[in-house]
Amino acid sequence: MWVQISAGLAPVECCSFVYLYTKLLKKECMQRGIEVEVLDYSKGYKKDTFKSVFLRLRGDQFKEI
Repeated sequence: MWVQISAGLAPVECCSFVYLYTKLLKKECMQRGIEVEVLDYSKGYKKDTFKSVFLRLRGDQFKEI
């Protein structure tokens, strides 16, 4: 399954959310035995921010999320 998380043209606070949500999603997937691969991302203007991130989830369990 592919997942894209994007802040679009929103302010830096939304880019921070994209970063934090990606981090949370990766942690949740790891706990469920789901492989997460970052295929592409666009850095935000500040540290620890993403404008967007494109992920691939692999595993039978990803349907539970």
